[in-house]
Amino acid sequence: MKLDIELLKDAFEIVNKVPRVATFETTQIMEVESKNETLSLRLSGIVVGEAELPVKENAKDFILYVERRAFSSFLNSIPSKGDLVLTPKSEAMVMKKGRKVIELQTNTVISGYESWDFKKAKKVSLSDEALLRMNDLRDYVSDAPGSAKTYAIACSKAVGMFATDGLQLCAFLDQDVPDLLVPPLLSKFTSFSNAVIRKDSSGMGVRVVHGKVKGYLYQSLPSDIEQMYPKEQIEGYLDAGIKEDPTFILPIKEFEEVCSNLTQYKGSVQGEPYAQIEKDSTKGIKFTLTLISGEATDYLKATQEDESQPNYKVFLPLLLLEKWLKVLPENTDKIYCACLPSALSFYTEDKSTVFISAIVSTTETVEENALSEEDVDVAVDDDDVPF
Repeated sequence: MKLDIELLKDAFEIVNKVPRVATFETTQIMEVESKNETLSLRLSGIVVGEAELPVKENAKDFILYVERRAFSSFLNSIPSKGDLVLTPKSEAMVMKKGRKVIELQTNTVISGYESWDFKKAKKVSLSDEALLRMNDLRDYVSDAPGSAKTYAIACSKAVGMFATDGLQLCAFLDQDVPDLLVPPLLSKFTSFSNAVIRKDSSGMGVRVVHGKVKGYLYQSLPSDIEQMYPKEQIEGYLDAGIKEDPTFILPIKEFEEVCSNLTQYKGSVQGEPYAQIEKDSTKGIKFTLTLISGEATDYLKATQEDESQPNYKVFLPLLLLEKWLKVLPENTDKIYCACLPSALSFYTEDKSTVFISAIVSTTETVEENALSEEDVDVAVDDDDVPF
């Protein structure tokens, strides 16, 4: 049967957003179904994706299962203009464009391809800037075991948008958004033109209509996350973090240089690079990164420092901090930092952009310093809410 190559590529672009996961065969093997003169492509894992396009000529009904990467490579090897011929066989699917031919061995029937009834989901309106900020927040959400209660980007009418992995918290407090918990990967789906965001009781997704190609991408949220997510505690912590008088003020360019200098050693450390920062009586603030064999050190002079504050010696996640520095407003020339009893709070002068990192005493005890729900409840009352 004959297919328009440009439409086939557009359809595959939608489902190809589904992340590959080694333990999910349905993210590596794509279901290809032809029915009623329509060809459908499906992949399913932590994200569910489906797209359909019309068959141009000689439609046949079939369902086949083909290797995703080989399918992608063939599409990348042919021009977008014109048609290709797809021929289903008992144990293979053949695609031909001119002299280029690929015969993909088909798998036996694979179960587990999920679907999303987008017609029953409600439309959600989010500004382009809010979607951009969601993309920035995605790195602060963890999918590690035990992090299900914070596996979302939080939108709050009261304060804006934020995300946390239980140790670090990033927030944009200048965003006008409805109260929502958003799946972390949603922002990756909204780049399509004419994408409509929809929400149901289990998660959110986008419905895409691109000419004759129609499709969707959907990610569910952990069950009971609406009840588990510590939204009020985090809102209280953000309020405390920006109200606290700054312990020191850092020049942005020099701060960026220090972070950049140290992150270049990320291949020479065990695990994630955490830099220890502490007061130095002569050189200002000392940054030390422990390497597998040695250490790297840099210094930064604060433009202002509260000498009444006790000496501090804490660890900071360099990669996340460096990413935060890159999304600050263009006119930012200095960063305020407040030492809280259980965290460091970094924020801009207008207090619109915040990064808070829980204090840890050693790199080996990073996970142990993630605070429990009981700790959070106690701390809220003291304006020191660990998240």
